[in-house]
Amino acid sequence: MSARKFIIIVILCVLLISACSRKQVTPLSANIASDTPLAENTATAVPSLTPLPSKTATLASTNTKTATTTQTLTITPTAFFGFEDARIYKAFAYEEETIFFFIVKNVKASYYGTVDGHPLTCEPQQDYDNSLICRSPLNLFGKDVMSFKFYADEAKSHLVYSGDFATALNILPPTPTIQTLFWPRANFTSADITWGETPADCPARGIGLVCETEYRKYSDDSCLVGMTCTDSCGFYYSVDTIKDKQGDWIGVGSCW
Repeated sequence: MSARKFIIIVILCVLLISACSRKQVTPLSANIASDTPLAENTATAVPSLTPLPSKTATLASTNTKTATTTQTLTITPTAFFGFEDARIYKAFAYEEETIFFFIVKNVKASYYGTVDGHPLTCEPQQDYDNSLICRSPLNLFGKDVMSFKFYADEAKSHLVYSGDFATALNILPPTPTIQTLFWPRANFTSADITWGETPADCPARGIGLVCETEYRKYSDDSCLVGMTCTDSCGFYYSVDTIKDKQGDWIGVGSCW
């Protein structure tokens, strides 16, 4: 090779190396700043999951109680305990009726019931507190202790009290009268009653009946009574619980 050709080859190599060193690589930041946007991510988005209905909400809605409109409300009468200490202070048996006079503390309402299985209707006695008059449409004379049931309603579905009471209906009654007898408002039994004999010339007793009554309240808190009743035939009957009672006392209007 001649020296001239060798020099020409060397010059061409130098020019080629110089041209390569001047080439610039476009940085990534240049692409970001250019007007051409970067290619968007074309990956398909995962759809969001629709939540299932809440189990709690479902139970709450299915367990909701529905009011029953066809249910009939039953009203129960207010409890009354006056019969626990009640007693009969007098009973009368007539041909077609038997009447029981009860002492029942704080009684205000009427009652329906039975006496030894026979029908009985009761109502508070007018003008007297703690008094209940009960009537049965039968002559029940002949028995002392009898079984009573008292109901708050005429259908006899609400039982208020059931128990036995002494009636003294086994004691022969006096001659029937045309007027209701008077009895003191005090505790007494048939043993405290004295009956007068009916005169032969007196056709009927109870006409013009008048009674004198004295109530005594003693220092031991006992309340006793003395009562004497007369009619057109003379002495009719008396009630005496004072007898030989001793001690200080004051007069009162009645014992209950």
